[in-house]
Amino acid sequence: MHSNELIQLGAADLARLIRSRDVDPVDVVDAHIAQIDRVNPRIKALVTVTFDRAREEARRIRDRIPDRTCDLPPLLGVPVTVKDALPVDGLRFTAGSAFYRNNVATKDAEAVRRIKEAGAIVLGKTSCSDMSASAETTNLIVGLTRNPWKLDHSAGGSSGGEAALIASCGSPLGLGADFGGSIRIPAAFCGVVGLKPTGGRIATDGHMPQTPDTVSEWNTVGPLARRVQDVALALSVLSKTPTMDIFRSIYVRGRYSCHVFCHRCQLTGRLQLLSKPRERRFEAPAWWDSVCRCRSRKLPWNRQAYYLGNT
Repeated sequence: MHSNELIQLGAADLARLIRSRDVDPVDVVDAHIAQIDRVNPRIKALVTVTFDRAREEARRIRDRIPDRTCDLPPLLGVPVTVKDALPVDGLRFTAGSAFYRNNVATKDAEAVRRIKEAGAIVLGKTSCSDMSASAETTNLIVGLTRNPWKLDHSAGGSSGGEAALIASCGSPLGLGADFGGSIRIPAAFCGVVGLKPTGGRIATDGHMPQTPDTVSEWNTVGPLARRVQDVALALSVLSKTPTMDIFRSIYVRGRYSCHVFCHRCQLTGRLQLLSKPRERRFEAPAWWDSVCRCRSRKLPWNRQAYYLGNT
């Protein structure tokens, strides 16, 4: 398969072809690196590269793929990029701020760890606005990130580097973060798919800057891609929850339930709805106190309980 065909495939299709040995993960990585070399000087989307490390990882994956494809990670060999507001172990970590120009991360963010665990190969870090505080992706380190469709137009922000690079086929999948539109705005501007998940669905550990506890659920990590199926696959990996669980009805035997997340001890579970959905009163299950380390049975609607809907 030619390199121009490889870079147009989505993450799910690439993963399937790599697992079946129809394409070489080294060829996939090389094709995306070549595309980045072509487009990045004009759009200024990728700020830190890990090309040598990515090629080495791709060769290791190629040598380890067995004859059978069962039990292989869902994103095995798929190139990804990461917004510079999330740390990647051993890479420069600036969050778009000149004050952190020479800062180097010493460990992965939890979301990065999960996507690596799923077999993805990190190609580099993408630009964001200074401390993700602007809807325009520009900072004093690399300057302005441009829209690949028209260079004199905005790529949006603050995850504009991710959206611009994915739209220009430099990456099939990326990690962004969203507080007040930082995934959704650049996704709309650059014509890609971006998702801001429910607060607490994906761990935000390591994100810079951190948000106060009172609004912590507003800041979320989420995927960007060119296809909806790739975003759904990434959500499944990042949240460690099968994606179909989101869409499946939770109206069972005449009862409503909701998904709950304890921000203190990272516990997730389902709660029984005692009354009509609009009244938003939930009962903690019997096992909650035995496993929730903070022993919190007080679950205010706007902090920890999220009603998912019903049929």
